[in-house]
Amino acid sequence: MLGSLGGSSASDIKENGECKSVALIFARGTGEPGNMGFVVGPGLGSQLKTALNNDVMLQGADYTTDFSGGGAKDIIATTQQLKSRCPDTKVVLGGYSQGAMQVHDALGQVGGDVAAAVTFGDPYSSVGFGGGSSLLSGFMGGAGSGAGSGGGSGGSFNAENGKVFCSTGDFICGLMPGGSGGSTSSGSGSGGHLSYSSDGSIPEAVKFIVSKVGGGAA
Repeated sequence: MLGSLGGSSASDIKENGECKSVALIFARGTGEPGNMGFVVGPGLGSQLKTALNNDVMLQGADYTTDFSGGGAKDIIATTQQLKSRCPDTKVVLGGYSQGAMQVHDALGQVGGDVAAAVTFGDPYSSVGFGGGSSLLSGFMGGAGSGAGSGGGSGGSFNAENGKVFCSTGDFICGLMPGGSGGSTSSGSGSGGHLSYSSDGSIPEAVKFIVSKVGGGAA
């Protein structure tokens, strides 16, 4: 459960928790503890549960954050595990920093199974969702087929269901490929790379997710 390791881990899907209307699979940033991290993951998970009356499963991606692509592979496997057991659950992907890159890569294979995706401090913010990029699968270990460009049992990911949150002061945003950093902001914050827990991005992301999953009603 969220909070079992200082508020940094959640494993509802892998521990075969009760099926809920919505499941958030979150990939933390480089060096963050547990599997949810501390900058974005715990706050996003708890606020989404509040907004959807606790009708949410939470799962952190289990990977080493060493840029091997392991996070994307884990997201893909976890999404497939969830959909086989809870076919009616709506999948939401979230990622922060390197975790955002893992989300983009995973969407290349499971995009059709994902109802919404949100990223924070996203190095690939200049790519966005649905554009596709061979750089992603190559750099991240070949886990997917591009920046949310397709895949999944239901077809390609709908780019309108994805949103990037980048502070105008975050130099990591847009860093790859060829971005200038910060100028691709979709959020309202003006802090740095660690500002997302307090700059209003998380509540805005929750509102966006709720608008895409239909309130989480079963």
